[in-house]
Amino acid sequence: MNKIGILGAAGDVGRYALEYLNSTGRFQIEAVSRNINKARKDLFFNGMINVSFTEADIIDNAFLEEFVCRNDVVLNMVSGAVRKGSEIADICAVNNRPFVDAGTGDHFKNVSGKGFYTAGALPGLSVPLAFYAARNFSKVTNYRHITSMSGVFSFGAAYDYLEGVTSSTAKSGMVKQLKGVNVPFIGEEDLTEYSDSETAFLKKNLCADGESFVSFGGAETGSILKQAAVTFSTDKTGSANRLVELSRLHHIKANDHFMFLIEISGISEEKEKTSTLVLRTESSQSLTGLVSGICTEMAADETDLSGLISFSEFSRTPFFNRYMPDIVKKISGNKRTVMFDEYDMSIDELNEESYGEI
Repeated sequence: MNKIGILGAAGDVGRYALEYLNSTGRFQIEAVSRNINKARKDLFFNGMINVSFTEADIIDNAFLEEFVCRNDVVLNMVSGAVRKGSEIADICAVNNRPFVDAGTGDHFKNVSGKGFYTAGALPGLSVPLAFYAARNFSKVTNYRHITSMSGVFSFGAAYDYLEGVTSSTAKSGMVKQLKGVNVPFIGEEDLTEYSDSETAFLKKNLCADGESFVSFGGAETGSILKQAAVTFSTDKTGSANRLVELSRLHHIKANDHFMFLIEISGISEEKEKTSTLVLRTESSQSLTGLVSGICTEMAADETDLSGLISFSEFSRTPFFNRYMPDIVKKISGNKRTVMFDEYDMSIDELNEESYGEI
């Protein structure tokens, strides 16, 4: 039985990766937390018989060396604000251990190890899922990609969102916003154009024009996001942390959700067609943790894995056709997934069918 080591396993995101990996019954798991007593009192972790908890601080290099050496695969779910994932990836590379991280950054490209980064929801899954949605199209002419989220930001999600929005602003001189758009299964939201390396990769490799939008709730949330975006260019870490705290203050548990709507238009079976894929989960944290767990399982199983691969670029690797149908099956069947469906209609048509349904 392979040994999986998870750093940050008791955190808001890491716990869902731990939950998934434990549910497979395939691994012995060492879960690292800075506060072991708090983790043991948390009912979330009850019944995890293949999990042992270790209290440690990951700034301790001696501990990290020992931890990496006694596990077959390492999953880092600790925020980049605490320690850059590339430093842990380097230790894994020296010790020939596969490494998985939900974080992003060009610094991973300089690591000589093997494994996956951007192994989360946004960034991460959004691009492979779009290619999955387009699998039956011989030609894609246009797409729309909408991400809707309501809930507490993790540091990573806050940082990535602010980076994407400021990138869009820098390119166009202004942020494109659509006010009061009715989103299927959700209701009325304000959408903000989103542009980053993922959206550029999607547009280039689908060979199609398209738009990517993101929404984080109603007008009050939009105001909070604007406050954080103003200072992001001069204080990236501080702005992301501020957004996390503001989201906690205005959090309404009943509204929590995370959803991808991916509309693909083009040629399928020699006919013009439009279809929409809908994935809705309890929260961004649960989906990010689940995807990270699935990527860790894949890293443990894949004997041909070489190099550190961005999961957001997974569609351009030989592993996509081999694993993506199974990844979809695992996400669809997960207890944190509310819906995973494909419809032979556009988002607008789906809106007419579903308005007020959920």
